[in-house]
Amino acid sequence: MRKKNLLIASLMAAVLAGCSTSDGLYVGDVSNTACTRTRSGDVAGVIDNPTLKLTKEGSTITGVLKSFEVNCGIEKDVIVKCHQEGSNLLIEAHEELGDGIATNCTCPVNVYFTLYDTEGDRFRVKLNNEELGDVSFVNHHVVEIDRRTLLQANEEGFTYTETLGETSIFQSKYNPEQMPYDKPRLELSYNEGFHQLYGHYWYYRIPCSYQNFDVMMDTEEDGTIVFRLVTDGQYSADCDNRAQVNFCMINAQKDSYRIKVNPHTVTIAGEDSQTQEQTVCDFEGELKKGEHVSIPME
Repeated sequence: MRKKNLLIASLMAAVLAGCSTSDGLYVGDVSNTACTRTRSGDVAGVIDNPTLKLTKEGSTITGVLKSFEVNCGIEKDVIVKCHQEGSNLLIEAHEELGDGIATNCTCPVNVYFTLYDTEGDRFRVKLNNEELGDVSFVNHHVVEIDRRTLLQANEEGFTYTETLGETSIFQSKYNPEQMPYDKPRLELSYNEGFHQLYGHYWYYRIPCSYQNFDVMMDTEEDGTIVFRLVTDGQYSADCDNRAQVNFCMINAQKDSYRIKVNPHTVTIAGEDSQTQEQTVCDFEGELKKGEHVSIPME
């Protein structure tokens, strides 16, 4: 009888190794892939789109943290803890550095885990104190959350809608005779690792006075992506105010996109001295995965 009790205790210890129990819910089957690709210092390597995929069967949820960044000094498997407070599902994941030596380098790994004895079909998910939103398993068993955009996709496709990401503008005033060596230009790139289409204007001419300046994104019926630069300011020949403008489209999944950037109306004089208005774009064409283009503006 004593040997049987010792055996049961040993088996329980093996099952619970690396797991966190809380209010009946516990975590098991924790593992992760090896650290291979790295990002050192400020130099960014190619990192796949980070997502959290959850698959629910009964009271069991299997989870996959894709492209979860850890320090390159990791020596053991990532530790995953979880507990449920009502409909709140709180997940914690962090690396263990062994001797505690961190390096100036991170790498993406995939982390696998299983949550046992969960309650309910709707959850408000939080990962490492970051809100990922409300998840429902009422109509499907699989949900994948884009951890950058917080968009969700389910088992019927796992596709994400292209959407406008963060935009920014940095003003820089100078006299025309002090034009920097770098000439005004538009640069476009399609980073397939980040699933992002990125645009950058160098020394874009903006009004000297305005309340709003923004970049908007539309999708035409044929799938063409249109980026529009809009402002309520008035341009003046007496002022040459320039800025660096950044914009991007996230969740880019296709092999290529038809792109229009900054369609605007110009007045053109014909051979008969008659003028007519025409819509032109700073860029109109196709942009493929991994491609980078630079277009002079003046």
